[in-house]
Amino acid sequence: GLYLKRFTLGHLKQLERALELIQQRARVYERFDEVTIDIDSSIYEQASKNKSGSVRAYNGEIGYHPLLAFIDQTGELLQAQLRSGNTYSSKGAVAFLKKCLKKLRKKVYKRLRADSAFYDEAMLQFLEEQGVEYTIVAEQKGRLLDEIVNLPAYAWRPMPERDGAQVAEFEYKTTNS
Repeated sequence: GLYLKRFTLGHLKQLERALELIQQRARVYERFDEVTIDIDSSIYEQASKNKSGSVRAYNGEIGYHPLLAFIDQTGELLQAQLRSGNTYSSKGAVAFLKKCLKKLRKKVYKRLRADSAFYDEAMLQFLEEQGVEYTIVAEQKGRLLDEIVNLPAYAWRPMPERDGAQVAEFEYKTTNS
């Protein structure tokens, strides 16, 4: 702990910049034409109640709530942001994702996967503007539930890996725009 206390915000920025340079150099050697970014946040409980930013989260635990992005094809941690425990999952996610996309090769096809915490109008609009294909879990209610219920039978296909389960795909806009 005493060693870590020596580091300033400036030192952390230097470390972040060094990691960005390493990632830029590594991108030249990538051979895949598409990349899938998995974005998530999780509560990390702390044993001490006196750590800065370690506060009570929505689930009652005291800890941190970092935002993380990984590249599925390589398992690489693309971007990380440490946040206090009471930060909402998608807060700052668009700015975070902008940083992620800047780290990728321009000509690689980009895809994003996220859970329902990232089903947010600003996030969806940004992804659409950037041409990033995405899969984000959404609560099945309201207009979305109506769309699902009214899908024709031929839209559904079996999922071999899940006995008796079916899946369907359709486009859905959250607004009228």
